[in-house]
Amino acid sequence: NNWHISLLGVLSNEQEESLIMSQIRALWTQEATREICQLFVLQSPQNPTSNIHGHLPPPLGAMYRFLVQRTINLQNRRIVDAFDAHSNLLIEYLNEFQGRSELNWTLPLLVLLANDLRKLAAAADETLAGQGKKGGSTDSAVNVLQRCFNITLKDPVRQPAVLNIINIILRVYFKINNLNLCSFVVRHVQNAGFPALTSFPASQRVTYRYFTGRLLLFESNFQQAEEALSYAFEHCSPRAFHNRRMILRYLVPIRMLRFRLPTERLLDKYRLPQYLDIRRALKTGNLGLFLETLERHQEWYIQSGLFLLMQQLQLLVYRSLFRSIHRILDTSRFELATFERCLAGIGHPLGGEELQCVLTNLIRRGFIKGYIHRERGMLVVSKDNAFPPLSKINPDIAIAIR
Repeated sequence: NNWHISLLGVLSNEQEESLIMSQIRALWTQEATREICQLFVLQSPQNPTSNIHGHLPPPLGAMYRFLVQRTINLQNRRIVDAFDAHSNLLIEYLNEFQGRSELNWTLPLLVLLANDLRKLAAAADETLAGQGKKGGSTDSAVNVLQRCFNITLKDPVRQPAVLNIINIILRVYFKINNLNLCSFVVRHVQNAGFPALTSFPASQRVTYRYFTGRLLLFESNFQQAEEALSYAFEHCSPRAFHNRRMILRYLVPIRMLRFRLPTERLLDKYRLPQYLDIRRALKTGNLGLFLETLERHQEWYIQSGLFLLMQQLQLLVYRSLFRSIHRILDTSRFELATFERCLAGIGHPLGGEELQCVLTNLIRRGFIKGYIHRERGMLVVSKDNAFPPLSKINPDIAIAIR
């Protein structure tokens, strides 16, 4: 199957063009999926000829014509034009594929073209942004990808490709930060008529669980988010270091919020220093370290969409700090002024009302067993188990309380 090697050379005569045309026609007739896909990958042939497209069967002829345009544009670094050519290439393919069941053997080509459309759209918008222009390539790609989704969803024979297409669409929606459209796509997967997820390859299931886990996180559905991301991590190949690290990027803070700290070894292994000092602060009640780390990595947390979640961990740091004070003073009655002095002493003072608000939240969520005696300005805690172990507290109830 070295037919495509000749495409890498300079086409200089009609005989060579005729040979290439015959080879492509034969591969299409033989339904040689892998070889046809190789023809359309982004690493396209150098100096392709456009003279043969008129002699190829539909939709191959029109597709090849746009392949030539895409290749020339990429060679000349005209990324936006290359995206337009690829978009037209995929549309030509869909126009034929939609109504011809005999083209179902090209399903892998559909996935390839859809994923390359996503890549080129991102590159085109990046190019336009660099020129100070507003990008619209990704929005344009969404419309074409939605068509791919509808075509694969409605035909049971084509449904083996639908989860792949869904993952491509979810990746695009997250990039443009349109989580409402993510929810719309996910609802289709949850419908009774959708194929069982177990019928799809593990790699596709892992990708889907990763994106749905992130979506559930942003919806503050932390229990289901942890379940989805845990599934993705456990079923992701140990060799896929980057993918496992991306999953942990979101799984670690959710688990911390649900009272399960990662090991330092895990954070070191997957190069996640943004969580190392957060872990230490949660464990020791070091409020200064927590706030300093939050500020130091603020941009990374914001880019990840995690900053608000990280801020929620501050209450757990207060719990650890006040528990340490309780152990030192060994009493069940604390003047609120004592806490104010301690906080001022570590450089993070809280006013009386702010302190009472923090303590009230800790009590309501079950982190402290006690009450505030406002008239006497005191915190009164239970003589038995004033700071219940986090293992005894339902994280979902504690998190849900506002």
